[in-house]
Amino acid sequence: MWFLVPKTDCMNVIGSNWVFRNKLDESRVITKNNARLVAKGYNQEDIDYDETFPHATRLESVRLLLAFACTSGFKLF
Repeated sequence: MWFLVPKTDCMNVIGSNWVFRNKLDESRVITKNNARLVAKGYNQEDIDYDETFPHATRLESVRLLLAFACTSGFKLF
């Protein structure tokens, strides 16, 4: 949940863009439409934005984590 707050002088506003992309199959037919909101990280000041990461993970990483947790007896939440 988010809410709009008034901007003060100590705040740094970072712009953003919507990126729209069509996913195609082998026969060049549109199978999926994607949209994501991308922050313009180059506008940040006094923050090390080289170490920011997207909120996406590869499916292979999830499978590896689940396999390791199962073999080691870990509980995942």
